[in-house]
Amino acid sequence: MLLNHDTVLDIVYLTVRETTGDSNTTLTPEARLTNDLGIDSLDQAEIIVKLEREFPTANFGLLDYFDYDELTLSGITDFICKSAEQAETQQEEHV
Repeated sequence: MLLNHDTVLDIVYLTVRETTGDSNTTLTPEARLTNDLGIDSLDQAEIIVKLEREFPTANFGLLDYFDYDELTLSGITDFICKSAEQAETQQEEHV
């Protein structure tokens, strides 16, 4: 089942808010974790761990190759949707 981009983005927003404890910051798809939101590396790691639990089919190990200073919330969402889609395709090929 393909993930709905808007639903995933809402979950990313919720995860960021829960992790940072800041419900007042306006989140946009273009907001960057470090440069715009000021999220430190410890909170970034916690966000990724929470999203790994929420979306177990996404290959979060690949996020190690991203520049977290420039990584946007939309970029994370796109990554989750594409990674989950690839995992589903591979699973169907092995059936």
